[in-house]
Amino acid sequence: ILIALSGANFSYETKKIVEAINNFKEFKIDITVSGVEEKYKINKSSFHNIIYLKSSASIPEEMANSNVIIVGSGLIRYEATFMEIPSLIFSLIPDHTEMVKYFTTFGTGIFGGELNKLTTNQITQIVTHLIKNKRKLTNMRLKCKSIMDEHGAARIVNLILE
Repeated sequence: ILIALSGANFSYETKKIVEAINNFKEFKIDITVSGVEEKYKINKSSFHNIIYLKSSASIPEEMANSNVIIVGSGLIRYEATFMEIPSLIFSLIPDHTEMVKYFTTFGTGIFGGELNKLTTNQITQIVTHLIKNKRKLTNMRLKCKSIMDEHGAARIVNLILE
């Protein structure tokens, strides 16, 4: 799982998600976390394998190695879709909620809710439901594949020239 909420500082919110995933103990998970201040890092107390990225430059590579990505309401959700990675998307700002809900109607990601309104236990339930549902993850990957491809620019040009 890659957790990459935003280019802005959402360290506290990211820590909340890591704590929520730590409540899941059915199997160990490799978790890669981006954009967290030192004081918010959880290491030794984790049941899971947690790696904190020192730089956002490696996010594309980490995305490629992830089965699921947990993101905020930024543009990374489009990258995840293009890379065929199922995503759990939390709204970081109330103004983004409707936009994220709409994006998830295409089936490539799941709307997790407004992060600041959720408890750690609620986040645990949301994450657990997703990571245990292999059928759902497979369907999400297939939706990603059917929605995004490398021919988008050509389709736009053809529409313009019609």
